[in-house]
Amino acid sequence: MSDKTKLWYFENFNLLSSLQMKEMEELSKMTTMRSCIKNQIIYFTDDPSDKIYFLKKGKVTLSRYAADGREIIVAFLGPGEIFGELAISGQHQRVETAEATEESLICILSVPQMEMMLEKTRNSI
Repeated sequence: MSDKTKLWYFENFNLLSSLQMKEMEELSKMTTMRSCIKNQIIYFTDDPSDKIYFLKKGKVTLSRYAADGREIIVAFLGPGEIFGELAISGQHQRVETAEATEESLICILSVPQMEMMLEKTRNSI
């Protein structure tokens, strides 16, 4: 996906609204865009928690399994929502599974990239 297209998506996230255009362009170059088909798993419970995800389009369901094996839906996410963000707080493994429930487009940032972005956001306020 072109950097200009990624930039358009970034401009629509409130978290990034305090970044200057130059900072958004820099962030755009660091990210990866990924298309997901319906029912595609983005990450599983116990996977390493080392990335943050921005949902650009589509829908994602976050779920966990109870001790008795029942699936518990934690959240239904739509465009503009962030998930996997507990990686920033030091969570080392995922505690839920993320699944695309329809064709989706996500933007992926590593934890160090997200921390850098948050630091720049904090410094520009």
